[in-house]
Amino acid sequence: MGSLFPVSVPLSAALGFWPPALYVTQLLRPGLLEQYGQQEVPPEREPPEVGPGHYTMSQRTEIWWRRHWGVVLAIVAVLCLGLGVIQTVTSFREPDVQVAFVQADSLPDNVLSALETSLGNLVGDLNGNGEVVVQVNDYQVVFDGSATDSDVQTAGSTLLVTDVAGGESCLFIVEDADGFLELYADQMDTARTATWADSPILSALDAGTYSTVEDIDTDLTGQELLAEYTVLPAAGADSDVLALLLGE
Repeated sequence: MGSLFPVSVPLSAALGFWPPALYVTQLLRPGLLEQYGQQEVPPEREPPEVGPGHYTMSQRTEIWWRRHWGVVLAIVAVLCLGLGVIQTVTSFREPDVQVAFVQADSLPDNVLSALETSLGNLVGDLNGNGEVVVQVNDYQVVFDGSATDSDVQTAGSTLLVTDVAGGESCLFIVEDADGFLELYADQMDTARTATWADSPILSALDAGTYSTVEDIDTDLTGQELLAEYTVLPAAGADSDVLALLLGE
């Protein structure tokens, strides 16, 4: 399994993980046959009627494949890995603005998409790369110890710490402001704290609509969801960007 691992990973999406299982079976078979007193009888094959230099095309192909199949699969694996890396690098676009939302439940997809679009229309192409990209970082974190999914809590907390430490997001819109500020008050501009509803720019954005399982026939608005959230500018964030987002 170790020898075939680099090959099985790129092909697992299409073929599953049975190739390494078959490979290991072939490795174990001779030992099992010997242990239980069995003898493997190779299939009878008629010898070629001509000399080795006059094999048919199908015989040459079979011989070549038996000798080089491992190399071929390794090359395919390397190519798949290389194409994946190239695609990841070429598809990345540096965001003009990053805004973080911190709450117990993730933002509804429609709300997140609408916010990215409306914020993009608001800030424009700030980095001058010809594209407008606003990245909404959605972190599922609770600060009162009531998390029901420890994996989600750990992942969200790790991403949030990295964001705050790296100065990636210029605004943090949080559901539990008190819990958030207990950990990150020294890295926020608390003098400019406001609620989402009190921000004339943010409260006028198109935040989309969504529905809940309990009330699936009713369209709720993203603005209603975010109205009581607290808006905290990051300390050291670009003042021009904050002026666009907060109207200051």
